[in-house]
Amino acid sequence: MHLRARVAFALWFVALCTNALPAGAFELPNIRYTPGAVGFADGAVVTAAAVCRRGYAARARHPYDSVWRRYRAALFREYGIARARWSLYTVDHLVPIELGGRPFGVRNGAYDLRNVWPQPKAEAKRKDAVEDALRAAVCSPYGYRGLHLSIERAERAIAHDWMHTPVALPTAKRRGTIVPIRRNVHGVPLAVFWTDTTSPGIANVHGDAASESVPYRRR
Repeated sequence: MHLRARVAFALWFVALCTNALPAGAFELPNIRYTPGAVGFADGAVVTAAAVCRRGYAARARHPYDSVWRRYRAALFREYGIARARWSLYTVDHLVPIELGGRPFGVRNGAYDLRNVWPQPKAEAKRKDAVEDALRAAVCSPYGYRGLHLSIERAERAIAHDWMHTPVALPTAKRRGTIVPIRRNVHGVPLAVFWTDTTSPGIANVHGDAASESVPYRRR
């Protein structure tokens, strides 16, 4: 190989290593920054009855405003991710809000990163499927494929290792439909589930938006 070709190849390889997301990067968060946290900063405990109520996650989640964007920037800096690579990640709650995970906030005058970390986009849909399955196991009268979990056990499992929970790794959601699964004598649905057509049994109770990952959008 000629010297010029070798130099060109070396420059290409360095650029690839610098800009591409390393395989398996941050599949699990750094526990020093993000060990997982539940409830609220004021000490309020979140119960299964609360998270299983329609609209809980939407009410508990902080809006994606300028405060959130500053928090997100602080998160990426803490994890040492250059701004040019932010678009490769989503901002994700380790313990999802719909399982009682702590929304972002401020603790002791600093941003509280204990339940948030930058997750590679390639992994986000897989974790979303795990979150949906765990919520079904906690909230659905049918469980997840017959599996029922307490909210405490679901929270501990996903905080410890989201890739190894009692629901394993369900197929990532591709499409779904809102399906009434029970009706009263008048034909009115008693419960409505978002069902994943690629993985029967994953139910997002009441049709709440269950995805926790938040794509970075350049502002």
